[in-house]
Amino acid sequence: MRRLAQASLARDGGNSVISADIDEALDDMLFSGGRLNARLLGGAQAMAEG
Repeated sequence: MRRLAQASLARDGGNSVISADIDEALDDMLFSGGRLNARLLGGAQAMAEG
């Protein structure tokens, strides 16, 4: 939720949430966030070791 709020704040001052904000937050959590997030979120073992 924090990442979603940050994306919304950066885009329009937090006035609304759009699908692009959700996509950005998910991408950050699942791919850009690194090995810890992959493990915490149950990502594939190969991703966690990557």
